[in-house]
Amino acid sequence: MALDLSNAPRDQSIGSLTLAYVVGFGLISGLVIGAHVIQRASIRAQFQSAEVVNVAGRQRMLTQRIAWSAEELSRSPASSVARARLDEAMKLLRTSHAALAEGRLRWAPNEPLADQLRRHYSEGRFSLDLQIAEFVAVAKRAARSNTASDAEQAARVLKQQAEGPLLADLNFAVTLAQRNGELIVARQELTATLLLSAVLILMLIEVLLIFRPAVRYFANQREELRELLHLAQTDSMTGCYNRRMLFEIAGRVLHSLDRQSRPASVLLLDIDHFKAVNDRYGHAAGDRVITRVVELILGRVRKSDIVGRLGGEEFAVFLPDTNPMQAVVLAESLRQLIEGEPIETTSNARLRVTVSIGVAALEAEPDPLIHALHRADVALYRAKHAGRNQCKLEQHKVPEPIYQLPRLANG
Repeated sequence: MALDLSNAPRDQSIGSLTLAYVVGFGLISGLVIGAHVIQRASIRAQFQSAEVVNVAGRQRMLTQRIAWSAEELSRSPASSVARARLDEAMKLLRTSHAALAEGRLRWAPNEPLADQLRRHYSEGRFSLDLQIAEFVAVAKRAARSNTASDAEQAARVLKQQAEGPLLADLNFAVTLAQRNGELIVARQELTATLLLSAVLILMLIEVLLIFRPAVRYFANQREELRELLHLAQTDSMTGCYNRRMLFEIAGRVLHSLDRQSRPASVLLLDIDHFKAVNDRYGHAAGDRVITRVVELILGRVRKSDIVGRLGGEEFAVFLPDTNPMQAVVLAESLRQLIEGEPIETTSNARLRVTVSIGVAALEAEPDPLIHALHRADVALYRAKHAGRNQCKLEQHKVPEPIYQLPRLANG
């Protein structure tokens, strides 16, 4: 069953994922290490089998050489060259057989044909060990013979053994060793296939039960972070920017406009008699009015314009690349749009509201947006005093701020 992390606490979810991943990684690592150990053991066993094949094949060749040398010595008993060849071949045969015996003692007990090879060499009346020992004894007798008849008799026995049962048993030893190597290779291939299959199955299990839930979990976390970021940047009721983000984004745009000497303006909107709406129709109706007014504003302005809620029923619209006259035209368009739009509330009441709007241009000065909003606020105050439901452009000279707006650096 896949890990269900949807409702688990974050720390518990991460802990479960980490534990599952560590366990899966440990199992895969164990399989890989096991495969390496088995491969090394198989290579060692193959080497030993190849050594047996090599030595057994060499023994066949040496028995033939000993038989030929003994026959040559029987024809020329006084030949020191033939005697030296016979002695050298016997020495090589004894040395190779001793090495093979030592090698057999090192064979692993689980090799497929190791026991059969051991029995073939060392058990029974006709074991290879006894046959080779008898063969070497006859060869010594031939090498030490002083008469032609003794040498000829020893050579005949050696030839019979070299071409008869000893040769057949040596050939069988080679066949066993070769077959043993083939079985080791087949076993190694099967083991490698099983281990690879186990690794692939574990990786598939990790993908299905660990990585897929992890990806889903972190995707959910990303969506939650995106939602939190959205909530931190926007007004939860209307969806437009909140006060902090309005100042932050407008500040970045202003920096670009400043370098290119392009104009910008700001609108400050306030819903007229909003308190009366709340008092008469309730706060739910007031919330609906605010939401609908913002919808109308967002539907009319450009994508490059920045709309933010400053608080209550007051909103600001930052207009890049817009001079004061263009801003007044837009403000009047918004005022007429809102005035002519009936707003349905949750109680099925149809309200008509109006807005008063102050318009100001941004100037080359420290904290231009704050000062422009102050001038727009003064223009809005004039619109309210002039009877509301109208737009007013800033005057070139305005009194000191009625209240201190927060600086841009503080959001």
